[in-house]
Amino acid sequence: MKKGWIAALVAVVVVAIVAAVFLLNGGKDPAKDAAQNALTKLFSCTQQSMDEFDEFLAGENVDDAALVEYFGQKYPDLMTQKGLEQAVSNRLFTRVYQASKDAGADFVVKSVTLSDRAGETEGRQYNFEVAMQDESHSVTGVVLLVEEQGKWLVDVLTVDSLK
Repeated sequence: MKKGWIAALVAVVVVAIVAAVFLLNGGKDPAKDAAQNALTKLFSCTQQSMDEFDEFLAGENVDDAALVEYFGQKYPDLMTQKGLEQAVSNRLFTRVYQASKDAGADFVVKSVTLSDRAGETEGRQYNFEVAMQDESHSVTGVVLLVEEQGKWLVDVLTVDSLK
């Protein structure tokens, strides 16, 4: 009889711990929150950030390694090293900056829509759509996040369309 009572007590404690962790997170998904935060920051572009980037590009010896370092400092704790290198290699940042310049306006993210994408075992993968406040521009693609040292970081960012 005593074993049954102890087992029930252990079960109650385990359920209480799980509920407490869920409540401490506000019932939110840390990976999804990290994806929304990263996409908002990565696809926002102000005149000031464009001017700073132009100034950086005017320097000597601006190669991919210099760009990875520049954007790593600009966006700390958003992307893995692999993610930064891939974004630079695919010219993601320069495409966003150029689209903002061509529009003659700041890109300010209005909303980020994420939908789970099945099949990823090494992290969390989402299809995304980013809508800008001017409502005439949007970005769609796929983002993969991995957890490193307790933080969810963008490891792969594929843009299907930037319009």
